[in-house]
Amino acid sequence: MDEMFGLGDTVQLKSGGPWMTVDHIGKHMMGSTHDEVLCSWFETNKGKRERKQEWFELHSVKKVGPNAESGFYASPSTSIG
Repeated sequence: MDEMFGLGDTVQLKSGGPWMTVDHIGKHMMGSTHDEVLCSWFETNKGKRERKQEWFELHSVKKVGPNAESGFYASPSTSIG
């Protein structure tokens, strides 16, 4: 079953990687036959945080965070120990 995503949801590639924010859902190229999701995230490069953005096919991402089926969620400020 395909997951349903909404704008602002937190997702991750099923193969791993950073958590990303859903910015847009739809067809990003003329003539495209399927919906994709535009995601943004931050990477640190030489001490500077840079915003990245990319389109992904819907089937390649999963929802993460407090409401995700994967369960565990801790905000960056949460201490675990």
